[in-house]
Amino acid sequence: MLTHVTRQGVRDHLGHAFHSAGEGEFTDGFKNIAEDGRLRSPLGVYLVEGGKEKAIAKFLGLNLIANKEEALKKLNLMVDPKLEPSGSYPDKMAVHFATEEVADCYYGSEKGNEIFIAYPSAQIASQYYFSGQLNQAGGGYWNDQWVWANEEKGISLNSGIVFIPEEISVDKETGSRYELDKEKNPVKNVKYVEAIRRLVDSEGFDDFAKQTKNIVGKLEGSMSAEKIKSVESLKPLFEKLKKDFDIVDPSLQRAVLDYEFLSAAIIAKEQKQENISLAQPACHSINSIIESTLKNSGIFFKETVNKVSSKDYWQTYFLKNIKSKPAHIVYYKGEDPTAGLNTWKKENGLNKKTGDQSIGFSENQSTQIDTPQSIAGMDRFKILAEKVIEDYYLENGKKD
Repeated sequence: MLTHVTRQGVRDHLGHAFHSAGEGEFTDGFKNIAEDGRLRSPLGVYLVEGGKEKAIAKFLGLNLIANKEEALKKLNLMVDPKLEPSGSYPDKMAVHFATEEVADCYYGSEKGNEIFIAYPSAQIASQYYFSGQLNQAGGGYWNDQWVWANEEKGISLNSGIVFIPEEISVDKETGSRYELDKEKNPVKNVKYVEAIRRLVDSEGFDDFAKQTKNIVGKLEGSMSAEKIKSVESLKPLFEKLKKDFDIVDPSLQRAVLDYEFLSAAIIAKEQKQENISLAQPACHSINSIIESTLKNSGIFFKETVNKVSSKDYWQTYFLKNIKSKPAHIVYYKGEDPTAGLNTWKKENGLNKKTGDQSIGFSENQSTQIDTPQSIAGMDRFKILAEKVIEDYYLENGKKD
């Protein structure tokens, strides 16, 4: 199976520094896809929003580029994929998928509230040109398969399966896990920030952190809620957090038991400066470390109190917006979307595997970035984009 995770709700986490667009913002990514009925490439999304000239100006980000010369440099780099594949025309004209897993860590929106779309690998391999492998999971950030569909048509949402969380609590008005202000901005969870700050500043934190690191460092795999409940060595730590540091919320407890957080906080205190980052020392403050930890745990923003289950929210939404309802919906349990996909596959006996990366359709598999299929329409796009750039800077009085 291939999956495409949507941006529905607040983007509360980042998995890669180069994919930070929309962090901390609310978007209706899935609703827009459902209303359109098509899964489109990044460029394809812009081209269906309205006039192509305005769409291309928005796509190129001309409002952020000082002059025509710089805009043309950006365009020329985009239409020469051999120079820089990432961000090139083939990249922007491809619909991006992950194989046999959901890439919510890198491209998703709300932790525990991820909506994704799945297609059989054989379906994609037989109908579209693609680059990458369609038969195995793994590779983390590099599990990124490019599929080229006609820019005007995209890929039908109804030919895939939409997976929606079943039990997660969301706001009955917005469908988000979080409380939003009038402008639909998420409200920061100041209570959690202050609680971790008190913990770090407390007299007993250093000993607690070093003891916890020794225990947590020996555990294998991720610190999921299910795993934490079953690990005997962690139970005394939870009791200590409650008794000595007044941290009783299970989500907050899991956040402070993070190995990287504890390591960064210890180093920062030992150096007696607030200049330690998880990745780059002497770069961020302890407050930034706390903020990063809460974001990685999906609890940086305040949860809504106006709650219904995600399933109830979406069933109500589709009753009111019947034309947007996908043909195939699966409501999955648990917070891990990949686990939800695997459970559904197992329940339906869909465990057949192949060693062939092209799933038997090697004639549709591209090994080069600039094949005729991947650059289809590029010359036409370049001519139109050059005119858009010329007109934009002329109209806005921005000249070289």
